[in-house]
Amino acid sequence: MRLTIAALAVALVSLAATPSADAADTVLKVAVTAATPEPRPQIDSATRKALEARIDETRKARKDLEKQIKAQYGKKDEAWPKDRQDAFFDAQEAEALAVADYEYRRVNPDALADTAQDLRNSLSGKGAFQTRKDNVILVESAADADIAVEVVARRSSRSDPTLWRDDQYYISYLVKPGGKMDPARFAKVSRDYRFRKFGYQAWRLQAPKPDAPVWRFDAYGDQRWSNAAASAGVMINDFIEKNYPALAGGM
Repeated sequence: MRLTIAALAVALVSLAATPSADAADTVLKVAVTAATPEPRPQIDSATRKALEARIDETRKARKDLEKQIKAQYGKKDEAWPKDRQDAFFDAQEAEALAVADYEYRRVNPDALADTAQDLRNSLSGKGAFQTRKDNVILVESAADADIAVEVVARRSSRSDPTLWRDDQYYISYLVKPGGKMDPARFAKVSRDYRFRKFGYQAWRLQAPKPDAPVWRFDAYGDQRWSNAAASAGVMINDFIEKNYPALAGGM
């Protein structure tokens, strides 16, 4: 069973960095943490079947809804009523999250901490080929941050089974309001936000909902974990820049 989250993407230590003058009006404080789940090196057959069944269920729901909406409003999604577009986005996200649950089924908490540090390095411009993120000032605590980023999962795979090691790296992370951000302001960020930047791959898995007021994204990098973190770092910088008017309370 070959499953790829990217194919389902909805098309989702204090380190100080001094922002440039051009970015001074769009800078926010960001804290990066790692989730601390129970280790899960393997899953049993029953759990695997349940995860696969959830994928089948959400995929069927998404396909059935798409067929229904197209029959009523045509094939061009931009012509669909807003509530139907939102319903379809929700169905896509449910499928993408079900696939994520399957693909990130193995859990190593120590590895999540490593990736959180990689992401801090990226946001502060440390490491090979990294650039400073002018819209970010890193802080140590989520309580002192405007934006809190939590690394919740990671996985790797091989582009060719004959390779001696994995060369494809994926990390999954939440973006949510920190202690210095009014949740009401954070909620004003358009759920239509998408990340598009040549040379980097990151996508939305989930937009905020009343029962889950967080964004969830995946980021990809080849050859090493730090490259996946680099993609995430660029995306977080972009998220702040594109959504600063809402995040700063100007909307």
